[in-house]
Amino acid sequence: MKNIITPFLILLVIFSLCSCASQNFYQVHKASPIGGKITKSAVLFENKHCIVSYDLMNVGGNSGFYFYNKTNDFITIELDKTFFIRNGESFPYFKNRSTTYSYSRAVSASMGGVYSNGTSSNPGAIGNQSASGVETNYPQMQQMIIPPLTKMRVEEYVITEWQYQDCDYNVYPSRKEVETLKFSEEESPLEFSNLITYTSGAETINYENQFFVEEITNYPEVEATTLLRKNDCGKTLNTPVRRLRVFGPNYFYLSYERAFK
Repeated sequence: MKNIITPFLILLVIFSLCSCASQNFYQVHKASPIGGKITKSAVLFENKHCIVSYDLMNVGGNSGFYFYNKTNDFITIELDKTFFIRNGESFPYFKNRSTTYSYSRAVSASMGGVYSNGTSSNPGAIGNQSASGVETNYPQMQQMIIPPLTKMRVEEYVITEWQYQDCDYNVYPSRKEVETLKFSEEESPLEFSNLITYTSGAETINYENQFFVEEITNYPEVEATTLLRKNDCGKTLNTPVRRLRVFGPNYFYLSYERAFK
């Protein structure tokens, strides 16, 4: 008997393959700095001692910052008195922990054998190369000392891991249904800041850099992103990169899916 593939069977196979498809969406947050200024590449807060710069653009938002010492003296950031604050809840930058870094290096095997992770391997001939693991523990610094006219990076937290949701706001809009929610400082669903404590000479300063989310927009992927086929030098990329259409140092985003069965 011949196997007959009918048009109905073809449609059934196509439907089965597509039945678990999903559609991607992005929720884009636009933040407004209180007392800071927005440039093309950074959000800046500045006083007589320092310039603190931010680039929030990341999944969930990057709350980390560069601290630039404007003075001719050393400045010390007191990490045990420095906090990320989100909607009134504070999170410490100093956690009194250690970070372990490990790497391998090539060594000459000797007649006595090579040891790795507490176990012995067979002795190798003299002159043969073998890998040796090395681990180094670095305790977290309680203070960061910044030399004059230099900067250091401080980071630990994402701004948020949660989508903003409202019963009247479309979670899965089409291209024609995209709508932006706008908030004043008093109405904003998300306020965040870094409270940075530092000493300069005999002064101890608590310098708070504050933001609030002023706009939230849900986009389908086709509306939120564009396909980048060339790099900044104009050369064609081997693999195109998808990038957000709306971006800047005061924006961040969350991605999510809508599954179809």
